[in-house]
Amino acid sequence: MKKYTPPYTITSKMVNLISLISEEISKIESSQEQIITPKLRKINRIKTPAGTLEIKGNFLGEEKITAILEGKRVLGTYAEVTEAESVIRVYKKFENYNPYSLESLLDAHKLMVGGMLTTAGSFRGVNVGVGSQEGVSHVAPPYNIVLELMHQLFDWLEACDERSREELDTRSMPYAVNQAIESELMAAEPEIDYGKEKQ
Repeated sequence: MKKYTPPYTITSKMVNLISLISEEISKIESSQEQIITPKLRKINRIKTPAGTLEIKGNFLGEEKITAILEGKRVLGTYAEVTEAESVIRVYKKFENYNPYSLESLLDAHKLMVGGMLTTAGSFRGVNVGVGSQEGVSHVAPPYNIVLELMHQLFDWLEACDERSREELDTRSMPYAVNQAIESELMAAEPEIDYGKEKQ
């Protein structure tokens, strides 16, 4: 398998922004004892899934997320409620995932959309593209090379993290790596989105 490096360049602006983010994290860490309280943990258990759902276009809201966490029934479409329950399950299992494991990625995907997508937990087996009223805006790589692309990406991620531990400032590298990984996953479209399957 050939070695892969995502096409990105670290610019001086990125380094400056990473530095500012690192400073803010340091401030938070230095006062972490006072900040992390049971109340804040509960708020984050609600806000984190709510934010994830909003990114996906699900605006169920914090009040209903709280009710779901408390085991109560909520009013919403089947897709909204199922998606919210799934996101909550993934976040509960989050610390058990291995960031370098395709199996962890696929397990999270299965938990996240298993109630809405028949192929949840596996890479796509069809070719896909992203379209709009203007036409096709992105054609993902053919389905038969997705597994190889994902192996290459995850190998790069692990090697990158090893380099950052050995050579680089370990506090700044994750931000740039995260953006590269997110961009590559979006371009490869390794899974079929349940919204596309339901159409």
